[in-house]
Amino acid sequence: MRPSVPALALIVCGLSASSAEAGFRRYEATLDNATWKSAASPLSCSLQHEIPGFGRARFVSQHGRQPNLAFALQSDVAVPQLPGEVVMRALAPAWRHDDEVSELGRMQAGIGKTLVSLEGASGWRLLDELEQGRFPTFFYDGLHDGADTVAIGLSAVRFSSSLQAFRKCISQLLPYTFSDIAQSVLYFDHDKIEFNAGTRTRLEQIKTFFKADPRVDIVLVEGHTDSQGGR
Repeated sequence: MRPSVPALALIVCGLSASSAEAGFRRYEATLDNATWKSAASPLSCSLQHEIPGFGRARFVSQHGRQPNLAFALQSDVAVPQLPGEVVMRALAPAWRHDDEVSELGRMQAGIGKTLVSLEGASGWRLLDELEQGRFPTFFYDGLHDGADTVAIGLSAVRFSSSLQAFRKCISQLLPYTFSDIAQSVLYFDHDKIEFNAGTRTRLEQIKTFFKADPRVDIVLVEGHTDSQGGR
């Protein structure tokens, strides 16, 4: 028997994105200061939202063969935490009274500064809820002494334009990683001094990656022939 769960569910269902009930400490950007900022490069795309008094929420997608997305909810300082579960719900804004609360999932709270860390489908679901104008909110009882439930909300205000920039960046990410090109075998056409088509494609990938990542500063080249034909 878990008496605390029904009690929490009844309280949460009565919340809107702008309300503050007794027993809840709520962290959420107001209508005036809610912002989302996107950053783009061929290697990484990020979408960040500041949460006054708490910290920030951040979506990140990295270059690679498959679309990927990671999400983190981080505080500015590493606060004492009790072991506990984070309940994720999508709340409607105050002006949409007919919308129902929907549960997005549950997970164990992280340690240190990262309270929530998600990857894959769960992250995409958060983006979808924000795009629909809903406020994903994280409820947790384990901060400090556990006396209050903490509610940390993501605001959908001014989200759309930053989401468009974020999606455009994702579509332009390099479809390969450094490990894909770090050890490349380059071939010549048989009995010729010209590279074959596959090698020319790989050289273009290497050149593009070097332009995108200035941290690469050493290239080692080795060469040999085979035993066919004359010298």
